[in-house]
Amino acid sequence: MTAKWKTLKKLQELSNIELKNKLEHLERHSRDINIRLIGVEEEEGEHCMAIVSDHFTLLGFEEAHGELENAHRTGRRQDGKAKHINAKLYSRPFQRNLLRAAKNPQKKHLLNGVRLAERRFRTPKIPKKKLRKKRLYQ
Repeated sequence: MTAKWKTLKKLQELSNIELKNKLEHLERHSRDINIRLIGVEEEEGEHCMAIVSDHFTLLGFEEAHGELENAHRTGRRQDGKAKHINAKLYSRPFQRNLLRAAKNPQKKHLLNGVRLAERRFRTPKIPKKKLRKKRLYQ
């Protein structure tokens, strides 16, 4: 009976690991369409959604306000620098067009030193032991 329980416990642990990995994958996928605005000065009572929309307009995307889902400041203030603004977009093609426009030298000067960057996240590494165990029970 104890061998059976140990096997069941191992299967449960592997299942939990699998669910955790799936959740991390979904979270990364959700954040994949985010962009960061770097260098936007902070003001008291500011509205990040309006700030991001204004930058869309500067880049020539006047009608793209429906592409923005949410925007907020993140991180800690470092050395007197303003916190970045994270903006979640609805579509990847719009994200690509926006980043391409922000890199265009003719439009870059319109941003007054503000940079737009793609949000990149590292994939967590799964230890080899866990991978081996996972293969054994599949």
